[in-house]
Amino acid sequence: MKKFFIVYRGIWIALIVLIVFALQEYFLFSAQFIFIAALFAFLSSLILFRGPAEIDFKNAIVPLLSVYEDYFHALTNRLYQKNTEQEIEMIRVKVENAFRTAPEWVLQKGYHARLREGHRHFLIRVIQIGEILFSLHALTRQSLDKKTLKKIKKNLYFIADQVGLLFFSLAEAIELRKPKGGVEDWDAAIDEIENILRVEDKKYIYFVGWVENMKDLRYFLLKCVQAMR
Repeated sequence: MKKFFIVYRGIWIALIVLIVFALQEYFLFSAQFIFIAALFAFLSSLILFRGPAEIDFKNAIVPLLSVYEDYFHALTNRLYQKNTEQEIEMIRVKVENAFRTAPEWVLQKGYHARLREGHRHFLIRVIQIGEILFSLHALTRQSLDKKTLKKIKKNLYFIADQVGLLFFSLAEAIELRKPKGGVEDWDAAIDEIENILRVEDKKYIYFVGWVENMKDLRYFLLKCVQAMR
């Protein structure tokens, strides 16, 4: 597989350079221009012909992001009794299975020099996101006040939609496809939830735990976005 990509990258670079040389007779290109053309051919080959390391990473990460999205939406629905604990557990098992195929080999010594920093950073953040989702799952098992849940329902589902869109957008970026639609900032939604909790007579520690996890989730998702740059 590695030889396949090397050969096709070589053919692409050679083709660009040969075209430039063929046109030199008519346009009198300078040596500097030819060098730039060759550099362009090399860089474009990195985009057009993704190496096996990139493909393996994509194949391992994209399914994990997809099941994360399902898991988070299911957890939000669980707060409002729209699904059962058994259904949540089925998705949790999918997450755990996806974890087993996570590309931990990017942490090994000698991994691809060009991809190493970005892939390692991305993987670590993805693992941290998984831990947040497991924490949220534990919170759904607690007894939560229904009146308070009703007051924050709109904001919780808004956040759930934005988180799902961000998971989807990350997967699309890894697939080298342009994400559809933009992700809205949910800071205002979190602030509104916190304001609602402040005026309650009791201290709802489990609600506070949910909000703090939302903040951490947002932070690590943004770190994943930065790792893609």
